[in-house]
Amino acid sequence: MRKVLGGGMRQVGYLAAACDYAIDNHVSLLKDDHRRAKEIESVLSSLDYVSEVIPVETNILIFVLDDPTRLVDYLETKNIYCSAVSQNQIRFVTHFQFDDEMLEKLKEALIAYS
Repeated sequence: MRKVLGGGMRQVGYLAAACDYAIDNHVSLLKDDHRRAKEIESVLSSLDYVSEVIPVETNILIFVLDDPTRLVDYLETKNIYCSAVSQNQIRFVTHFQFDDEMLEKLKEALIAYS
């Protein structure tokens, strides 16, 4: 019988190191990610072309509209990138590299979109 060594987790130390670094350096930044997500939620909730915003509890926003591809393409022309996650939903995710200047740019683009 051949003995098989597990190989899928042989580099788990790299993942553990990344997690350790994130805990030491980025957990305190989560409050800013969540605040920015709530601001985006507020803007999205006020827009006529958005039919629903899934309640925001973290830094992930999912909202519903008729034509997500059109909005994704429009935002890309503004160097704002997001994902259509279904035929009628878009997902935004805030993170430590998404700052208040970028937040304002996104809010302005969302409001200007028609």
